[in-house]
Amino acid sequence: SSHLKLVVTEGLGMQPVDTITKKVLALGFLMWTYLPLIVLATNPTLLSLNVWMSLLVHNHAETITGVKANNSGFLDLSMIESFGAMVDRLGKNCVMPW
Repeated sequence: SSHLKLVVTEGLGMQPVDTITKKVLALGFLMWTYLPLIVLATNPTLLSLNVWMSLLVHNHAETITGVKANNSGFLDLSMIESFGAMVDRLGKNCVMPW
């Protein structure tokens, strides 16, 4: 499905990542799927893209403005780095307890 191609970028153009993770926690979720990591680890094409390029390649250029406003630190990260940054934020906001 198309959302797997974007991996961690979905929703980052709409709200800051801390807001997203706190909403996830408020809804009662304490888990994060590892499917995006599996997709990244097995797809060299995705590994070679940064978030900005991934959005362009998948015809989500309009999302770049939102990500820039809400989560600018993610745009230049590689896809695997952005996944790590998202997991880190989930942990900091107690959505992914270690």
